[in-house]
Amino acid sequence: MNQKTSLLLILVLLSGVFGFAQTASKCEEIPGFKKDFCAENPKFPGACAQFQDGSEIFYFKAVNGKKYKQITTPKGVSGEDLLIEIAKNKSLKLSATDILFIQSALSGWNTAQTEGIIKKITETKRTEAELTQFANEKTASGLGFQLLRSGGGKAAEAGKKVTVHYRGYLKNGQVFDASFDRGTPFDFTLGKGQVIKGWDEGIAKLKVGDHAILRIPPDLGYGARKVGSIPENSELIFEVFLLGVN
Repeated sequence: MNQKTSLLLILVLLSGVFGFAQTASKCEEIPGFKKDFCAENPKFPGACAQFQDGSEIFYFKAVNGKKYKQITTPKGVSGEDLLIEIAKNKSLKLSATDILFIQSALSGWNTAQTEGIIKKITETKRTEAELTQFANEKTASGLGFQLLRSGGGKAAEAGKKVTVHYRGYLKNGQVFDASFDRGTPFDFTLGKGQVIKGWDEGIAKLKVGDHAILRIPPDLGYGARKVGSIPENSELIFEVFLLGVN
């Protein structure tokens, strides 16, 4: 059994004991660090983790601990791999209980970030002028793609069920459809032709937590067909957020 498998087995066993309740709370101030999220859990008395949006570090205090430890998150590493990298850092001297709490805290922080982004997108409609600035670099097929935020989660793969929030615009800024506005994301199986070609290609470029703009030419969209309020031969612009891959 390798180190990664052993650590994950410990976490699975401990999760049945402790659970993963997550709460936001008022942690004490850390000089020079403006927290955007503070994680505590009644199952871990006194443990706390503080996160800052856009920062590659967070602060952790162990169960019944007195001092915070600064933890650096390696760029581009997330999920189980991130947890393993943290656990392998011998200078932190973390126990299995510490790792379990950090897993819970990271999950809570990821959820808070996702909810914040979705709320912001839901409340903000792009103008015609704004839309002209996005996704102007094209792939070989003619698809325009621009990543606005990297979530670093599980990659979308053909044959997998993906869950996506989106808002669709015409070039003039008119919204023709939006799961953000309905509050219900859209599920489909990637790469099976269940959506327009531009979506199958564009969503395949994403990882869970990614926020992006897709600029879809008519031949990757609905072509010469009129669909609802979408005129014939329309370029479509989608703001998308990948929520899940299963």
